[in-house]
Amino acid sequence: MNKRNIHTFVMRFLEAYNCTILEKSPTYVTAKLSPEADREMTGRPYYWSFVERTGAAAETMTYKFIFDPEQMKLETKAKTAATAVKSPPYVGAQSQNQNQNQNQAPQPPDGNSDSILGRYFGFVPTTVISQRLPQDEVTFGSRRLEQMFTIVRERGRFVHLFEEPFPMSATYHAALVYD
Repeated sequence: MNKRNIHTFVMRFLEAYNCTILEKSPTYVTAKLSPEADREMTGRPYYWSFVERTGAAAETMTYKFIFDPEQMKLETKAKTAATAVKSPPYVGAQSQNQNQNQNQAPQPPDGNSDSILGRYFGFVPTTVISQRLPQDEVTFGSRRLEQMFTIVRERGRFVHLFEEPFPMSATYHAALVYD
């Protein structure tokens, strides 16, 4: 199986389980799993028994499936280099206003001084803090791809097999002579 076949298989798997595709790229796909896919793939039986017992709304996991790890590393390096150039470090309010009291901590420009991180560390951008996003490399022989193959093998009901017929020409209709 090549990368294109793996990409097609994973996308069809996610569509068959009604997963929500959040981000799609030739090198990776980010998907929010459906409850059925989450039960099959994540291995969280205690969580699902809790959801069933209490009747709480299920919160499924979001995964990033990486098809080309080398290209993904290059893209990640390029993104970090671009963000490092675009966002200069926050200097503080003291450098902006020299008449400010020396005992007072520097205030961030957007008013996030109420947060504990803002009080002790200065400006803390809230967009950087994000949820945990598990990443799995889905290459031939990887554990996650084998798990998907097993799920399909166990849950599959039927298979459509097609054979391409010979091209219709006079040579194939003639009798074949064996020596």
